[in-house]
Amino acid sequence: MSRRPPSPWLGGPGARWAQALLLGLHVALLVALAVCLWTLLTVLPRVDFEPWQEFAFLAGIGLSLAFFGVRTVRIGADLWAARPGAPAPPDPEEDEED
Repeated sequence: MSRRPPSPWLGGPGARWAQALLLGLHVALLVALAVCLWTLLTVLPRVDFEPWQEFAFLAGIGLSLAFFGVRTVRIGADLWAARPGAPAPPDPEEDEED
């Protein structure tokens, strides 16, 4: 029976509850960033922003969405792989022996 490698995000199977909480916080952050982007795009025509300020806001929100989106997917994939009844991942040490 092969042992599942520890989670790269929160220390493995003993931290699944914390990992689920972290996933929920990341999803909430993504929703908040989406609302922030929607609000900015709605208000933008009525506010006299300089072009660099508009770019800075959009770039900051875009980078944050991308970074936390990738992180959310990785945490979610780790939780999905750790669910009961999930097939164990292949052991990389077994591949090296061939």
